[in-house]
Amino acid sequence: MGTNNPLLASTMGLSGSPGASLRAFRDFCPNAQIYGADFDRNILFQDERIATFFVDQTRRATLRDLFNQLPEMDMIIDDGLHSPYANIQMLEFALQKIKVGGTIVVEDIGNASVPVWNVVQKLLPDRFKSTIVASCNNHIFVVKRLA
Repeated sequence: MGTNNPLLASTMGLSGSPGASLRAFRDFCPNAQIYGADFDRNILFQDERIATFFVDQTRRATLRDLFNQLPEMDMIIDDGLHSPYANIQMLEFALQKIKVGGTIVVEDIGNASVPVWNVVQKLLPDRFKSTIVASCNNHIFVVKRLA
């Protein structure tokens, strides 16, 4: 969701606007229910078609608690801690919650982490198809559930 607390990891800085991307998705997708999660409990909110939750991607128990509260989803985007350990933990739970035909996106993968994602790609069950997409400064990992 994007904390603006400069004391927390992955902060957007004081000028950041927590939840702005959630509101943009809600406005762009008028029939969607939007869910967000963040480590900073102070930025959690509920709004029209938006519900937010606490999660610490480095703690499996909070991921389990989060995903136990959510329905199956069409799309899951991880724009969180940006560390392979945290992202892979989230991916493990997301694979269980994504609908057939749905997509999971892990954003902001640094060049040094691409070999880790190459291994993850090979370990995914056959019911998932994945790809690593390169951009100028980073990569994204995209998973589609086939069956």
